[in-house]
Amino acid sequence: MGLPYVISEEVWNAQVVTNTKELLGEFERCQVVIIEITTTGFSGTIDIQGKVQELSAYSNIPYIRQDQAALQVPAVDQLSYDTDTGVYRYAVLGYWRRIKIVMTRSAGSITCGAAGSSNAINFIVTDPQIATIEEATFIVQNHNHNHEKWMGVAASPSGETHKADRLGPGIAAFALLSDNDAYGSWVQILGSSDTPIQAGKTQMDAHRVLVTTTNSTEAFVVQFAFGESAGLAALIAAEDMTEFAYISATNNADSGISEIRTKRIASGTKIWARAICIGQTAKTINLYIGVHEYER
Repeated sequence: MGLPYVISEEVWNAQVVTNTKELLGEFERCQVVIIEITTTGFSGTIDIQGKVQELSAYSNIPYIRQDQAALQVPAVDQLSYDTDTGVYRYAVLGYWRRIKIVMTRSAGSITCGAAGSSNAINFIVTDPQIATIEEATFIVQNHNHNHEKWMGVAASPSGETHKADRLGPGIAAFALLSDNDAYGSWVQILGSSDTPIQAGKTQMDAHRVLVTTTNSTEAFVVQFAFGESAGLAALIAAEDMTEFAYISATNNADSGISEIRTKRIASGTKIWARAICIGQTAKTINLYIGVHEYER
């Protein structure tokens, strides 16, 4: 057994312009990679990106904050700072052939470095951090290796509690009607009693949609929001929602599955959807929704 392999790299030192940096190839040999970011009055964004082989395109990869005592959860979101001064550490999750850090800057300066080891024991962690890493691993594994359940319009809906049934004979797709080159009305697609589907599950995420038909070949954008109907306007104002775009090649049965990115939410959370058809009036997109469920 060889000695542990350790590497570190200076990414930026008091950087004051937008920049992108691909980390050294030696980081591929590391079981653990930590990225440390120090901001000084910094306003801007950071994307931690990776790819698993040379022909892949870079995309945002999972990470988890390591500088917090409280339990953290993994994320792939862009990091955003507003006139911020602080020190942050992020542990990269999973294996990546290449890692890249993309930084945009509008004010202040940023210093960044990365360290990695072929033996994770070289990075001493506290009990709360161990719990955080275990939780992160559990979430990532269960998102990628999980059951998926598909839902359509409930045969006998009830208020805001029961809006969806499992996809099967006689279960229609949810119909989202656009307005005049604007988003149409919200349609509730999951009620408070529709999840958990499997006993013992406490968390879920909406993962994919199956578009069955549209009546326009122009681009649709579908938004999803999560929570109570009274809070939908506030969620949209805060950009606390997700969306996906879809273009049909024909005017009718051009079906297809699209992945959507959503947060993990508590079972029983209501899900809403609405659509716009760019430049068009009163166009409809019909879809089913697939969800993942988790024990925690």
